[in-house]
Amino acid sequence: MSHGSKFLGLAVLALLLALTAAPVSANILVGVPTVSGLGPYTWTYQASLASGFEVNDGLNFGPPPGTGCSQASPCQGTLIIYDFAGYVPGTAFAPTDWTFQGALAGPAIQGITPAADSASIFNLVWVYTGATPIQNPATSGANLLLGSFGANSIYDSSTFGQFAAQDRQFLPDNRAGNLGNTLVPQVPEPATFVLMGGALLGLSLIRRRIS
Repeated sequence: MSHGSKFLGLAVLALLLALTAAPVSANILVGVPTVSGLGPYTWTYQASLASGFEVNDGLNFGPPPGTGCSQASPCQGTLIIYDFAGYVPGTAFAPTDWTFQGALAGPAIQGITPAADSASIFNLVWVYTGATPIQNPATSGANLLLGSFGANSIYDSSTFGQFAAQDRQFLPDNRAGNLGNTLVPQVPEPATFVLMGGALLGLSLIRRRIS
């Protein structure tokens, strides 16, 4: 696939995504990723914290997903990008104070059930572990940019995917979660592999003739 075709495909999918994504009362928002490099490919997602939080609500450090939380040990912020095909181990990145905890499935977020979460395709998972809460009060009136999240994949082809996020709420043992749409890497179609194989065979024959 040429870079022109790749980015055109991403642009079309981004447009479809914007048209078909249902509006959600989101806490953490994730935009359409950019894909760069010649392989492995770097997928970069810009995430932001929506405005509208009350005092003492927001992202905070605390126990990992799936465990209890309280006033003394509040729930932390969590961001999951589901089924990131072709993940290259050790390449995940995020802003300062976010800790990567990738997993093949999950983790569970209260009240969130993704449309798909394959146990054989890696999920990108980050947990906010900073000592200072991140807040974006209702008075701000705008989303607060959290920064760039992402990882490398051996694939540059994209498909529709989902992300989930969680913020900490002030009440003990309470979390607010949201689910949204984005794009993720996908395994190329068999026809793409055939074309790649033909190209490699052609290069091999050319090299033989030259030698």
